[in-house]
Amino acid sequence: FNEQLSPLELSGTQEAYRLLGLLPDTLDLRAFLLDLLTEQVAGYYDPATKVLYVVVDADPGIRGVTISHELVHALQDQYVRLDSVQSLKGDNDRQVAMQAVVEGQAVYEQMATMLGGADFGMRIPGGWDRVREMIRSAQASMPVFANAPTIIQETLLFPYLSGAEFNRQFKRLRPGEQPFAPFASSTEQILHPERYLDSVPDLPTRITLGAPRTGSLVREENLGEFETRLFLFEHLQDLGLATQGADGWDGDRYQVVDTPRGSGIGWVTIW
Repeated sequence: FNEQLSPLELSGTQEAYRLLGLLPDTLDLRAFLLDLLTEQVAGYYDPATKVLYVVVDADPGIRGVTISHELVHALQDQYVRLDSVQSLKGDNDRQVAMQAVVEGQAVYEQMATMLGGADFGMRIPGGWDRVREMIRSAQASMPVFANAPTIIQETLLFPYLSGAEFNRQFKRLRPGEQPFAPFASSTEQILHPERYLDSVPDLPTRITLGAPRTGSLVREENLGEFETRLFLFEHLQDLGLATQGADGWDGDRYQVVDTPRGSGIGWVTIW
């Protein structure tokens, strides 16, 4: 979930995910995200002011890891305007993909620094999969995160875990280059790095929806392959089927509409 959303946009996103069965009707998304970020955030590099902020009473170990992570963002900001990633509107899937490139690179370089070189995954029992599991377990130990709905947990982890794997593959196949020119255009490319790295990248189909025939438009956005996978998992409770079902996604767009009979959602997908 994008912390840059206005209260109105966040309210519309909350209604969309409720209608899709991804959030319970009783959850106040804004209040919950504030609690979650208070638990999670120990520091932050602000690309607008070029200032790195750190919580003074954070655990010293966490503070050190946070500083090394955020310093990577400061270096990235010299290659690409990070605030342009944060301010992107109307294309949730693309923004999540761009965030995954940025956060994933910071995770990968941070881990390489801490564990002594880019081949650190080869020197840990279980390899890179073990590193990913360590990161996931550390998040799960935090009480607010542990009680979050699946959609919130997974969208929070995705830029760090899948983004780090994307950067690992990029670094292996394009040594010496940076994954910013161009950015990945969809979570499909993050989940399947070859669809970004191929000589002809697999770009999503962009969908344009007209005004709703009845009622008033509350929110218009997209899910992308990753959140489509989460939608399928929520209703199937089978990760294999959800992953298989979402593979082949090529674009989507939804509208939340307020009607006299209540809120409704229309969702167009391309496969």
